[in-house]
Amino acid sequence: MKNRTKLGWNKKAYSGLADIVVFIVVALIIWLGIFAGFWIFYSVETDVRIEEARIIGGRLVSAVAERGELNNGVLLEEFDILKSSGLNKDLFYNGGDYYISLGVFKDGEIVKDFEEGTLDFRVKCELKGEGLPKCYSKSVQLEDYEIEILTASNQMGGRL
Repeated sequence: MKNRTKLGWNKKAYSGLADIVVFIVVALIIWLGIFAGFWIFYSVETDVRIEEARIIGGRLVSAVAERGELNNGVLLEEFDILKSSGLNKDLFYNGGDYYISLGVFKDGEIVKDFEEGTLDFRVKCELKGEGLPKCYSKSVQLEDYEIEILTASNQMGGRL
């Protein structure tokens, strides 16, 4: 049997520092990996405002247009744009974070106008900066009518 004292062994355990150094390096690598994973995961924020505004705009177009023509009920006084587009009225009336404006024009004259939600978003859409709503505007030509849509959302997504 070899003499273990020359290899760094004694009667109780290995006496060198190599194992301690390796342990510290491995623990540090694992700790940095876990820290980096948490930091990457929790630093991501989602901002879905522009996508929400686009989706609402698409719903409005679907509510007023059928196969390239203006829906017959749109010009009637009792037409409810929110109900027809499948949008929840509570989101628009209770100090909500949404705004819609839909104008129906014929020969440059306004025929019907719908405006719901937080009304100052129309002005805030023109401004740039943090915390302001994201807006989406679209113009659609249907028969003799032109439809102008402006939607805005200030519903911030959460942190992931």
